[in-house]
Amino acid sequence: MTRDEIDLVRAIRPEEGPYDPLNRARARARMLDGNARPPRRRRRWTVTLALTAAATTAVATVVGVGVGVGGGAPDRRGSGPATEAPPDARQMVLAAAHQAERRPAGRYLTVHDRHCFSLPVKHRVGTYFIATCNETWKWQARDRPRDSAIWSRDLARHPLTPRDRTLWKKAGSPRTFPYPDLPASREHQYKIGGTPWREGRTDRNESSGKFFVSGTGEELSARQIQELPTDPGSLRRVFLPDRRLAGGRKEPVGAGQDIVRLGSAVSDLPLPPRVWGGLIRLLTETPGVRAVGRVTDPIGRAGVALEAPRSMPASNGRGAVTFMERIIFAPDTGEFLASVSTTVNPGGDRPALRNSDVRISATWSEKRPGSPPR
Repeated sequence: MTRDEIDLVRAIRPEEGPYDPLNRARARARMLDGNARPPRRRRRWTVTLALTAAATTAVATVVGVGVGVGGGAPDRRGSGPATEAPPDARQMVLAAAHQAERRPAGRYLTVHDRHCFSLPVKHRVGTYFIATCNETWKWQARDRPRDSAIWSRDLARHPLTPRDRTLWKKAGSPRTFPYPDLPASREHQYKIGGTPWREGRTDRNESSGKFFVSGTGEELSARQIQELPTDPGSLRRVFLPDRRLAGGRKEPVGAGQDIVRLGSAVSDLPLPPRVWGGLIRLLTETPGVRAVGRVTDPIGRAGVALEAPRSMPASNGRGAVTFMERIIFAPDTGEFLASVSTTVNPGGDRPALRNSDVRISATWSEKRPGSPPR
């Protein structure tokens, strides 16, 4: 392994601490899971690499702070050919689902999210990556879809790894970076410096309307949100219906696509805690989704995770690529902590870390929230 490879590993794959079996969580989950059986050793399975590419710059929606992109990084033991999971990994996730159902809810939900992606910059000195992150602060009334407000800000950008920093300096330490798909017309799309919080346009003083469910084309009323079912089968029909993409485009294949689609569908919805618990069970039961046990999220919080591969076909002159999609939950509350997308076979303009989304906080309150802390 070269020094550059070692630097990249250190940037995006810090080692996790020793495994803890979490006996209480395991016992509780087995009690709740009527189909649970004594744990048995799982056979190794291997992800078939159908390498394909999606624009790395597509600001993906799945979670987080830094993972190399602005902070710590998730463990990637499951991001290549999978290794054996701890025998109680599934039970640990089911225990988190049980805890999610017990969380209290209020009238307003306030969430603080951070989205990061690795921006490729092509230069004669070589392609390097810039860690690009932005944050949103949003509150939403549970019973009035248009009673909401949202703020956003850009965080300071920086080279992803020491190797990227060296190439960036050789390129003259530029302060702006182009949008990769349109470098001529959007030469200064991304700036090195951050920005303060800015409030976005919303209809927060209106009290009508519905909640849009991204990726389904459907809308749900506040009452329908509160009356959603909790069993995985019914939730799949609501949030992961069969669909046909426009223009003859092909849907990415692999169970990781369900992780991505579900994250997109529910990210802006004030879901009741019992429904969120049902969604965790939905993913846990999805064929091809693998429980990986204890992990650390991009900002260093302990979590339990599910992951699955997602392969995209060749398009626009780029080859096929496979990503590993991971979603992380808080073991004690079942809250969504982060989602991370990594490239199974990185290289060229495909970084090891594609993107991440981190939910820094999510709180319910009865009082109408204000602006983010300055």
